[in-house]
Order: sequence, then C-alpha cells, then structure tokens
Amino acid sequence: MNPTHAAPLAEAQSIWMCDPTHFDVAYVINPHMAKHVGGVDRALARQQWEHLKNAFERAGLNVTVLPAVKDLPDLCFAANQTFPLRDTTGTVVRSKMAAPQRRPEVDHVAEHWRRAGHPIVELRSEGPFEAGGDGLWYPGRRLILAGVGPRSTREAWDEVSRIGRVPVVPFDLVHPRYYHLDTCLCPLDPDCALYVPEAFTDQGVRDIRRLFPEAEPLPSAEAQQLAANGVAIGRHFFVQANSPVSRSVAAARGFTVVEVETSEFLKSGGSVTCLHLRF
Repeated sequence: MNPTHAAPLAEAQSIWMCDPTHFDVAYVINPHMAKHVGGVDRALARQQWEHLKNAFERAGLNVTVLPAVKDLPDLCFAANQTFPLRDTTGTVVRSKMAAPQRRPEVDHVAEHWRRAGHPIVELRSEGPFEAGGDGLWYPGRRLILAGVGPRSTREAWDEVSRIGRVPVVPFDLVHPRYYHLDTCLCPLDPDCALYVPEAFTDQGVRDIRRLFPEAEPLPSAEAQQLAANGVAIGRHFFVQANSPVSRSVAAARGFTVVEVETSEFLKSGGSVTCLHLRF
C-alpha cells in the first residue's frame, strides 16, 4: 500500500482518441443511458469531442485519432478496449467487455496496436475486464488502482498484475451509477485524489485516504456529472465544465484547470477520461 515502493512511471505524452461519428445511445448498459436512447445530438457531440481533442493538443499532448466504425456507437470511449502496460515491452492487454454490444470494439482497437508493433495479450480469466475504465495509474508510479465489480473482476486484475509485474490495489465498486473506477476516482498527485464516497465500501474509502492523505470527496452534484472522470496530465487538469469543487481543489494544487463540456457523452455515462487512452 506504500506507493513509494513502486517503480517510477514516466509521464505519458501520447493519447489515442476514437472518432465519434457514430456515437449514440443505442442501448442501455448503465444507469446514465436509461433515459437517453436515441437522444444524442451528434453535431454537438462532435463539437464537444473536438474541443477536448484541441485542449489536449494545446497542452502539448500528441493525439492520434482512430477511425469510427458503423454500429459501434461506444467506440469513442477509447479508455475501455485495451490497457497498455506502459513498460519497456510495449505490451497491451485486450479487454473483455461485459456487454456483448461492445465486444467488437476490442478487435478494432487491438488491430491498431498490432500494426504499431505492440505485443497483444488476451487474459485467460473468464470474467470481464474493461481496461482503463477500471484501471488508473497512481501518479508517477507503476501501481495500478483497480476497480472490481460489474465491469472487471479481481481475477482479471490479478492476471494483469502477473503479466505486467506491477502491483495492483483493488477497490470494490458498490454503486450502479459508478460502474467504472474512472467514474468515481480521479488521482491528481501523490497526495490528493478526488473521489465519490458512495461508490466505495468503507474499506475502499480508507484505502483511498491512505494512498492519498489529502483526498477530497466530491459533492453529489459534481459526482453525478462525472467530475471524477476528469484527468490530471502533467500540470493540466481536464474536467467537465461547471465543477467548482474539482476546479478549486486542482487549482489550489497548482494545476491549470481546463474545463470542457461533455454533456452529450454524459448521456452514455462517459466524460473526459472515458474519451481518451493515454500511454
């Protein structure tokens, strides 16, 4: 549980995003989607996605855009299909999506990794595994904070730990609205993370506060609009617009806060972190 015992992790400067041309709420696989089937404004979604992409680029990040695929409306949530181990081997772990509607996304993204020369690994464990949705790197350390629940199993993360020779700290997720760890935990720096208390067990909250002694709980309004799906990259913090507590905490810690509007993607249960994969 002592992050200083973990190996250093280099700051990643490359990002993959997936073109949102076919984004829509076409089915319901989480509570956010229930009232929004067929209700996405695609033109507005495109505008919001472009704004986020441009914000990443203005911060000096290298953004590569993967093409859209018809009938894969959630492909734009690029955090979910694969998990780069960020080690010297370049190994990437394939996801095992819980929902059958999303499983074809994995082949599409894995093929791009293969063409780029990365070794691809498929887990042997039977349970689901949803990659960056449930796997967050501790700031500056090769230590994975792992969500365990409806989208990823403990067995899957144990296997990732063995393959990558990387320690994993599991967190049981107990609230259906916060179905991925990246919807309820946002590490800012080695001392502070934003978190949603109701998403975790009592033990999980204790673990968060042990790992991040200055952790800040989010108020309900910000939690519900997925402010915890923000991301700190370098000295920039990207977060859903109108998140005053998140903005204040990050700014007080020296981050340049970049607020982005992701309202169309919130209809599907995703925001800033869901929309990119950093490696």
